[in-house]
Amino acid sequence: MKNALKIAHEYEGLMQAGYRNIEPPKIKPHGYEIHIKNLTLPGGVRTEIKILLPKSYPIVPPIGFYVKENAALGGLDQSHLYGDVYHDAPDLTHEGFRWFCGILDKNWTANRHNLISYMSMVLALFNENTGEKI
Repeated sequence: MKNALKIAHEYEGLMQAGYRNIEPPKIKPHGYEIHIKNLTLPGGVRTEIKILLPKSYPIVPPIGFYVKENAALGGLDQSHLYGDVYHDAPDLTHEGFRWFCGILDKNWTANRHNLISYMSMVLALFNENTGEKI
């Protein structure tokens, strides 16, 4: 129950931080799912995303960040976007989402990090320049 309250509080924080079209967290077999229907990525690209949180969140960082399949991502760095999943993340391809590797295992501090800092990190990864633009 404590985790559910923490996640509800962070959901409110995301809304206050300007993330709109966000559904309340849903309980799933892996933990919790937060669905943002119209997220603006760097460069002004808009897409649908999901964030999956393990049952032990916030002690354990988010499982992953998922981007709607066939999203028009333009020139954004897609080197972290995969058709498969890794790190025991659930496969959401049957729901039309691709897994974006935004794992913070060693750098996650439960009392310091939250969903807003996680979103900032993921959005920064979209801005990385690896030379691989798809």
